[in-house]
Amino acid sequence: EYAYVMRNMSFPIDIIFISTNGTITTIHHAPTPPEGTGDVDLTRYEGRGKYVLEVNRGWVNQTGVGVGDRVELPDSVA
Repeated sequence: EYAYVMRNMSFPIDIIFISTNGTITTIHHAPTPPEGTGDVDLTRYEGRGKYVLEVNRGWVNQTGVGVGDRVELPDSVA
């Protein structure tokens, strides 16, 4: 289990949690935090998996990727 925050991020992202077998378990659409947001007030984006993929926000919607889909991981990563 992991949790990510948008500390010092200047652009929004999609956060994709991926299990050991390549199945997408969780997807978050994370906006940039409001200016002046302190560490304690940052939103925690939680999920389970061995891998986390961060892409530009909106990529998940544009591609139709969803929870339950499989990601093909190269042997060098797995």
